[in-house]
Amino acid sequence: MNTGIMSSPKCKVTIGAIFITMFIFAFVYAQPAAACWQTPQPGTYQNISVQAAHRMIERDHDDRILILDVRYQCEYSMGHLYGAVLIPYDQLQARISELEAYKNSEIIVYCKSGYRSQIACEILANHSFTRVYNMVGGILAWISAGYSIYTTYHYATVNVADGEVLTHIEPLLIYQTVSTPCTQNQTQPSCNQPTNTTNIQSTVLEQSGNRTVTLLTYEVNGTAFEMTIARTLLWSYEEHTSEIDKSARFISMEIMSGEVSAQFYALSYRVQCSEYNLTIDTVLKPLNSEAYNSSYTIVNYVPAEKPVKS
Repeated sequence: MNTGIMSSPKCKVTIGAIFITMFIFAFVYAQPAAACWQTPQPGTYQNISVQAAHRMIERDHDDRILILDVRYQCEYSMGHLYGAVLIPYDQLQARISELEAYKNSEIIVYCKSGYRSQIACEILANHSFTRVYNMVGGILAWISAGYSIYTTYHYATVNVADGEVLTHIEPLLIYQTVSTPCTQNQTQPSCNQPTNTTNIQSTVLEQSGNRTVTLLTYEVNGTAFEMTIARTLLWSYEEHTSEIDKSARFISMEIMSGEVSAQFYALSYRVQCSEYNLTIDTVLKPLNSEAYNSSYTIVNYVPAEKPVKS
């Protein structure tokens, strides 16, 4: 599924201004565009913009370019460039032999924002890879430029302004705040969980009808913490046939830790069939008993076959 940041409404301009701008852009940039990257010197690599990387990938019709993603598995699972090969930068030295066939091929290397890809490019250059390109700004710059990625995780927000419903959909990985290894073999995108959290224990304090109260104890950097989670099932729905399984849950949640507490509602919807799996999770934060202050939705759509390069 292709996705990109939705553009915000732009101000109106005159047709004449548009024509002049396009003419100047075409005159100044049309000639140099094809030569915005050069073959790096032996033992070095070249920094290129996401625009240059996009042009290189678009003109490659024979799969001659290797797109190398050097982030961690959980980041890759959240979204990546089409056809990208994953080797985390801290594993590249040990797995360098896997890229032997690309010794003299063009290799575009990227990470989240550019730091890890620079380290990876230095490793490749030191192993005599001859055509290595570091995509400056990483996948965040790629998305900001409006280019497509492969992702099944999205962040959608809905707001109402002056009676108009405004919907905004972005790749969820934009909101990923850390670049830690998560769990080394982790494939699901839960990288925002602290990787130094240990000794997690769960104890059910109360369970009656649709209400469950659970005490969660854990340690972070050797410091013990407690969290009480009260969960009340308000509504549920299930449908199971030979062709499709559907389920929905509407839950009230209250989380208490020390003197801090938070209350919200969670609506989840699941669909499983032979053609796709769909998950929609919406969190509603109440302003008062009658109105919601904010909401966000996570959508995960997985088709039966993922259309990426082999």
